[in-house]
Amino acid sequence: MITRLLLCILCVFLMNSCTQTQEKETQEKEDTVASGIPSDTSSSKTEDPELEEVKINDAQKKGVMLNIIRQYCQSIAEKDYKKLESLFADSVSQYTFLKNTTKEQIALEMKRFYAGKKDIRLIADYGEMKIKDYTLSIPIFISWEKYKSDVQAEITFDKAFNITFFIEKPYFKVKESDKIKNWAGKYVIESGRQEEAFLEITAISAKKLEFSVRLADNGDCKGTKFEGTAIILSDTEASTTESEDCKMSFILEKDQITLKEVPGCTAHKIACSFEGIYMKKSK
Repeated sequence: MITRLLLCILCVFLMNSCTQTQEKETQEKEDTVASGIPSDTSSSKTEDPELEEVKINDAQKKGVMLNIIRQYCQSIAEKDYKKLESLFADSVSQYTFLKNTTKEQIALEMKRFYAGKKDIRLIADYGEMKIKDYTLSIPIFISWEKYKSDVQAEITFDKAFNITFFIEKPYFKVKESDKIKNWAGKYVIESGRQEEAFLEITAISAKKLEFSVRLADNGDCKGTKFEGTAIILSDTEASTTESEDCKMSFILEKDQITLKEVPGCTAHKIACSFEGIYMKKSK
């Protein structure tokens, strides 16, 4: 009888010991998992993006906006109006012709507008995208069966990148050849009635322009001339190559070109300069 009682007490002791060991192992595992979680969770994204102001640089901002525009175009093309709704803030000051509206109303209106339309396509021209603060300007080419339209979308986001303003204007793309032609012509620096320097764009291609610049036939710098080639960097900027004896930059603004020299030009005397604002005389 005593032997049986001792056996029962021993079994109870062993069971308690095993339970305590399992609880200890479980706690240790939980502690190990917890130790792998960073204590600073300030960089994690909040479930509700409207409650969080994300601090990002310009490159990241551009990437976020680009991704939202892709989702916008895709959601309409696929008639996924739930996804479309998620891209907007709860309150939207304007969406096309809708003013002081909500994201739910926008989704319903787009569902009504595109009902029955086939082969819907929206293609954004990311190469023409322009960003200022939280406002984006981008051309979007819209088409469906037997219809095409090019619009310039002006979009404003809040700090959580929800769309709060969206309007469309007609978009007319300027041909590359038209942009290049803006450089062509003869330019002059005038001081009173006296002409001091002359600049002529003699030839233009898609990527470069050839020019001739000359100082007036008077004073110590009379007749100083330089001819060279400049690479077109943008619609309004051009710059000579490193191989040129006189390195210059050109900035085009309406009917004038601002010419600036890099120090060390060997095409003229030290006291002379081609720098200045040249006004267009004729094409």
